[in-house]
Amino acid sequence: MANCCTFQMRVRGEKDNCESFINALKQKGIYWIGRGASVSEELLDSNDNQYLYSLIGECKWSLFSALYDNAVSMQIAPERWDINDRLKNKEIIPITYKEACDMFNVEIEAWSDECGMEFAEYLRYEKNKIDKLECYDYEEEENEEGEYVIVEEPDGFYEFELCEVEHAIQPERNNNLILRGRSR
Repeated sequence: MANCCTFQMRVRGEKDNCESFINALKQKGIYWIGRGASVSEELLDSNDNQYLYSLIGECKWSLFSALYDNAVSMQIAPERWDINDRLKNKEIIPITYKEACDMFNVEIEAWSDECGMEFAEYLRYEKNKIDKLECYDYEEEENEEGEYVIVEEPDGFYEFELCEVEHAIQPERNNNLILRGRSR
């Protein structure tokens, strides 16, 4: 059985682009981000044209493995996948998370951890600006209920830089306007 990776991800961009990225992550439609993931999303912030979504999800193995390595494998060796016929017929087009960000013009940031493996990943990607992948070890213990509990975590664990969208600065109202030659 594959290891299970849980993660939180932030996706920022125009609404339709964010939704296209999320659908590719869920493997809905023609574009699939690698093995994909089971996710639920919540809108955190928005303005006229920028949206910030928070995703919580799970995928097989690690986030990088599922959303990058597996996409590359699907691209270069489709015969190794049980969806081989669909790949050959271009019913499914596998893309990496980086290709998806570039295609849909979104930026992402994610933290993931593998329960029982004491392994965490941090990734951040924005086309032509940021390409970051960091791996961390952490310490966990099994409690009386058989659940793994993190007892020592990496610095900044599950802290996000993508916290909001830019909002237009509203001009201050000037109550001393001059109307038709008279002051107010």
